[in-house]
Amino acid sequence: MNGRSESPACVKLVRGFEQNRVFAHVHPYELYRNWLEVTWAFLEAANDPQGFKESLDKYSYEEGAEFARLFGVYMDAVGEMPFRDILGDLFMRLNLNAAKNGQVFTPWDVAEMMARMQFSREHFEGLVREKGVVSVVDPAVGSGALLLAFAKVVHDEMGRWGVNKLRLYGTD
Repeated sequence: MNGRSESPACVKLVRGFEQNRVFAHVHPYELYRNWLEVTWAFLEAANDPQGFKESLDKYSYEEGAEFARLFGVYMDAVGEMPFRDILGDLFMRLNLNAAKNGQVFTPWDVAEMMARMQFSREHFEGLVREKGVVSVVDPAVGSGALLLAFAKVVHDEMGRWGVNKLRLYGTD
């Protein structure tokens, strides 16, 4: 991962994709894409149990267990580094021809700098008084680095109260 994104869990996650025994026959991009699909199906299982079943039925028991293991490692990384763009860093680290195909993720330091430039405590508090929440939209969200950075800045400046007043929306 890049610079400050190095943590034991992040390193373990990268290795889990680069040196995967179960999916050694699969290109890292396919593994990443399939893992995201299964992870999304898992997160949506309560709303769409049939979709979750169909998503996992494509894979063997061993492959399903490996997806679950990678999800656990991802969650450890999130716990070690909240608000960081772990998925974007992973994608870029795996060198999945992103730059060649025109996809480049915003570096974390740049995303955080932009968020700090946009944040104003007075403006934030005024929006909360007026509307009850502060909505932030990223129309080219990618992996969500800019939204994560803004949430981090709000947390740094206002704590959990501020984050609870945030509504983050992203589309691509």
